Amino acid sequence: ASDIENYDWLGLLESVVDASTNGLLNKEASRTRFEHCKDCIHLQSNDQCSKCGCLMKAKVRVKGAKCPIGIW
Repeated sequence: ASDIENYDWLGLLESVVDASTNGLLNKEASRTRFEHCKDCIHLQSNDQCSKCGCLMKAKVRVKGAKCPIGIW
């Protein structure tokens, strides 16, 4: 299956709704989240998570977003 077929479209939609409802984290909090991602085996070279399919540089900014393996 292609990457597009494996993408978590519902997760993306939930993140967009959450960002519009609850807003975004500040840069420091987002940076802290992404530091955890950089150490994760599921982060691919394009900064996409192989577990949820999200582009993590965007996902870490959303207040209500959650790491798919519970790190943040």
